[in-house]
Amino acid sequence: MPVIKIISDYQEFRLLKDEWNRLLENNFSKGIWLQHEWYDCWWQAFGKSAELFVVVMYEDSRLTAVIPLMIIPMRIKGIRQRVLRFIENAITPRSNFIFPGISVEKLESLWDEIFKHSSRWDLAILANFEQGNSGYECWLKHLKGRKIKYVELPERISPYIQLSEGWEVVKAAFGKGLKGNLNT
Repeated sequence: MPVIKIISDYQEFRLLKDEWNRLLENNFSKGIWLQHEWYDCWWQAFGKSAELFVVVMYEDSRLTAVIPLMIIPMRIKGIRQRVLRFIENAITPRSNFIFPGISVEKLESLWDEIFKHSSRWDLAILANFEQGNSGYECWLKHLKGRKIKYVELPERISPYIQLSEGWEVVKAAFGKGLKGNLNT
């Protein structure tokens, strides 16, 4: 039976480092900005006015999912809001969930846990999602399935080029015009 927990204590968050990074090794997205060290440094530099809201799932005492969120006060159109968002700002290249190989049912449990705590936040803004990633698609499916109102803005998606097969493979897929404009 999975155990889901919301981590709001910084010291407890710091203790996740080794398990978090081990989990990330098998994740569909592996950027440096998803490593625990990135979030820890970010939090020390920018997290003063925010509250940690890191959602974790354990199965058999093993970390199986992390959703790195925070609650931060913001003014939106002059109205003070408590905003649930990724632990990120303009310097963060991309944001994502960390849940390699997790079942749809368990994902639903994670989303449900987040919404159980909705009295702690007024609005959720999840920005800088990697374009075309399964975490984003799962989130939207949950919102639609639960008939939760949401707005999807194109600037909330972070485009990128997947380089796992190397630059030459990517470059070969470009059209003639684009290849001519590249300084390689």
